[in-house]
Amino acid sequence: MERERFIYLCQESDGGRDAFAAHPSTHEEGFVTSCSMESGTLQVRTPDNQMRSWDFQECEELPLIAGITLH
Repeated sequence: MERERFIYLCQESDGGRDAFAAHPSTHEEGFVTSCSMESGTLQVRTPDNQMRSWDFQECEELPLIAGITLH
């Protein structure tokens, strides 16, 4: 993911809005709960309720589907 999209997802998450990301190398995806701008990581809750910390450069943004929330 490009840095601009990382910043956008962080702003969405910080603002209480839904943001989702995928980590292709582990085939996981989930709900962005917070971010660390300093370390460039996304904190993500997966559908099986596991918490993950992913480097934004290893992630992809997942599009929102209208009317669906995962948290």
